[in-house]
Amino acid sequence: MAVYLYALTSSGGVPLYSRTLGDGKPLPYPVVASLNGVHMYGKSGEVELVSADSEQYNIGWRSYPHSITLILVVDKSLYSKHQIDELLDMIYDGMVMLFGQDDLMTIKNVERFKRDIRVSYALLDYILQLHSTNSFSDITQCVDVLASRSTEILQNSLNAFTDAASSLHGCLLINSKVKVATPEWSSLGHREQILLCHMVNSLPQVPAARDVPVYLPKTSPNVAQRLVTFTLLPGAEVCLLCGPTPSLSQLEKEVERFWQPSFDAIKLVQSSVDRNLPKDTLVDSNVLGFVMLSNSSKKCLSCYTSEADEYNHHPAV
Repeated sequence: MAVYLYALTSSGGVPLYSRTLGDGKPLPYPVVASLNGVHMYGKSGEVELVSADSEQYNIGWRSYPHSITLILVVDKSLYSKHQIDELLDMIYDGMVMLFGQDDLMTIKNVERFKRDIRVSYALLDYILQLHSTNSFSDITQCVDVLASRSTEILQNSLNAFTDAASSLHGCLLINSKVKVATPEWSSLGHREQILLCHMVNSLPQVPAARDVPVYLPKTSPNVAQRLVTFTLLPGAEVCLLCGPTPSLSQLEKEVERFWQPSFDAIKLVQSSVDRNLPKDTLVDSNVLGFVMLSNSSKKCLSCYTSEADEYNHHPAV
């Protein structure tokens, strides 16, 4: 199964970057040029080409104001046409998160942009590979969360740590899913929360402390925030959105003081992360897994029971 992503300038169709993931070979340039050409031809006649399909692939086009046209080609078994639309918007918002909206809407130097855009490859590749992870966010457009005991102690540690960092926005990720978050973090747009989690998961695991400038696509598309993350234990990350102060080194000195008492609680959560339910919560043996969605909070709880191992299945949506 293969996934192909192409970005071109909306005005002249100049290639900006391409990403190919999976077991497919890159599409020949004449094919990419034809995909862009038929889209531009439609625009000249005031017709917008949104989607098409072949025997094997679904194809989606999306143009964004004054800047970029994205073309996504995916195996039919991976995403429907509607899901492709959502995925294209997430990819564009991912670029906004790293570059800011103004810089994307006014690409002044194409060759420089081609060089600068490489910093986003890790995030874009992570988004394109979501179908092979334990995340349902690409299908549900909801934030993946964990349900288990130890919530109170972890929430208290997070609140104390965010206060010490003079921040309102913080969350604790365990195995790539949100365990606890501050109310202000949860009040961000659901796609912003999803992208921030993807950003953290796409970063290199070393060093354990990271400080990355990010733009929030809806809340703050042109003013950068600091995304500060610390690895507490393997698979456990605390994330903050901070202002200019305090510095990363100052915060790093405080991590152990605030989080050491919570390490046992984090390990307890990690021990049941696939099942994603407290151990004393009974699930009928006929249930291999389930996905529960909250439309109001845009959160997604997925459970993969031990009985599913016998069938080598993942929970179906």
